[in-house]
Amino acid sequence: MIRKALVLFVLCGYVMPSTAYQAVNGQPPTEFLNNSATPAATNAVLIFLDDTEKEEIYSITSGFLAAFTQEAAPIIVSTSLINNIRSTVQPSEKDPLKLFATAKELYQKETPTAQEKAIIKGIIASTIQFDEQAANKWIIKKINDYLYLLLPNDYLLSKNITPDKVQQFSSANTVTDTEKALGLKVNHLTTVETKSIADPINSPEVADYFIDALNDIFVTTKEYPNQAMIPNMSVFIHGHGFLRTEICDLSLNQFKIFLSFLEKIQTKLLIYKSCYAASTNTSLIYQDATAGAQATYSFPIITIALTDTPTRTNSIALMLKQGVMQPYIATDYSCFVAAITASDMIEYSKAIRCIEPTLLESNIPQIRYPGLPWFSILDYDIVASIGGIMAKTRTQPLNIATFFAKQGKRAAPYATLLYAHDIPFELIIDTKMPTTAANDPSLATTGNCYVPIFVSMIPGRAVHTLKKISSSCNTALDIMANFYLEELYYPKLFSIDELTAPFSAQMSKALSTDAPSGTLTNVMVSIAKGTCTTYFTYQGTVYIAFGCAQEDDEDFGPEQLPAVANEKQRAAYESLLKKYGKHGTLKQLEPEHTYLTTETAAAIQQAQEKKIATLKQQAASTRKPLQKKCTVYKRQSKKRALAKARFCQRTRTYR
Repeated sequence: MIRKALVLFVLCGYVMPSTAYQAVNGQPPTEFLNNSATPAATNAVLIFLDDTEKEEIYSITSGFLAAFTQEAAPIIVSTSLINNIRSTVQPSEKDPLKLFATAKELYQKETPTAQEKAIIKGIIASTIQFDEQAANKWIIKKINDYLYLLLPNDYLLSKNITPDKVQQFSSANTVTDTEKALGLKVNHLTTVETKSIADPINSPEVADYFIDALNDIFVTTKEYPNQAMIPNMSVFIHGHGFLRTEICDLSLNQFKIFLSFLEKIQTKLLIYKSCYAASTNTSLIYQDATAGAQATYSFPIITIALTDTPTRTNSIALMLKQGVMQPYIATDYSCFVAAITASDMIEYSKAIRCIEPTLLESNIPQIRYPGLPWFSILDYDIVASIGGIMAKTRTQPLNIATFFAKQGKRAAPYATLLYAHDIPFELIIDTKMPTTAANDPSLATTGNCYVPIFVSMIPGRAVHTLKKISSSCNTALDIMANFYLEELYYPKLFSIDELTAPFSAQMSKALSTDAPSGTLTNVMVSIAKGTCTTYFTYQGTVYIAFGCAQEDDEDFGPEQLPAVANEKQRAAYESLLKKYGKHGTLKQLEPEHTYLTTETAAAIQQAQEKKIATLKQQAASTRKPLQKKCTVYKRQSKKRALAKARFCQRTRTYR
């Protein structure tokens, strides 16, 4: 199964209808491929919004600092993010070797103290020298107390604009030639020095100060007397998000306003990244309540998110280069800006790879082409997609590796995406790693085989029934372990009539069999509240196993191997079989039915709403990220528990 290392990652955040073209052949219509740009020049702007990151350098601060150090494009940034790095106490130690050793020691600590976190933050700040770099390489414009516009001198010169023209101030009602060229009202904003950037009196719940200032920042198309002069704008925005409440530090309604405003400028492309930026939040944002349909836009929109989970962002590391300590950031905004401002065609996948060099399942990007009312996967080479039309028309077994092969090469997808509730044909999972990845220790596999993680692409609670899954090289444990996506918000249930695969040594021992392989029947994988419970029948005996594969953990530790189910567990299993078992008998989902717990639907809904309210209240009062809650599974081995604890210390969940 594919798993990427998360040593330097921080947790941040509407799928196309199953009957759409994506389910037929996995490709977007050719008229929308790499939508051609108009001959006009293309400008870029990078937006980072947040008012919660205070004590440490988390995901949004990391993104901002990456863009700042690389000087790739103008940046619109929350005041709070600037002061998160400027307010840091610089280390008294100046020897880079000693500083590097200190940072390395503190990075390896599982539970650093507040003082140790401040030391790490100070060391990072010392390598960036924000005030000095800003004074020498940037022009800073104040938009309002909560928001600033930073313009790199090199970017301006690349546009044949001298910095002195940007520093000029104008109170006239008309925009200047410099503003027309940049698409930004730089001359109507005051130029300031970094020492004048002070934290606002209060910390807003969401970045309404950005929405209120849109007309003060951007030059709209109606403000150009000559329509031929209008430049294209490619926009990237990054901020925290939470289910049903916000993305990119904007409420869902504010994000709708932002989308509508982008129609008032000549937008070439919008890319956004946030936790929970796909699936449920997508359907809420793009649903047109008055028309009863999905709203469409004249520009392509890319979300770096797959479903109802947090996303992950590259964190800042430190490195020594010729005796000098420097920040190391994998995100390459220079490459990114070059790609999204291409004069002819934008290579969307190339652009995303610049800022997502290590692609994870939760960050698989989706694109909404101009005029279309749905998102589809941006790069079909990295997924296997099972849609509604295929589910209704196909009866023959489908071999993932050969059916989705491209240019004569066997497919090696990151994930198998399930858009349909019912999969009435056999799935053969004999996918193998590419040769270049064969020695990657982050890929937990059986030999050269791996299991692309199964992902439900149906928003909210969902049940999927599958006729059969088989493999000649992936073990039954590996297959059952790959139905879990880290931090998935909604419960999911996967009902599999038959699972035929080899048995690992541990599996054979647990099943008391010498058979090298076998068939499990009536497999039920139940995912809820961050845990998995797997039931199945083998040779007339019901077994149960806890836990699913996830980052930095082993697959089913020694104490989590399948065991014979007790009477209570068998009763729960039989209840699931009665409602959702046996392929093809599922006629109607019962979203209100709590098939994964004994709580009532009303109680679950109330608990979810209470959780959201509590998280929001804590974020507003403490103004700092919330620690990720680490679930301790039943029957968890000490080795797995330790791995889980380490993973939780290296990651954070926000809002």
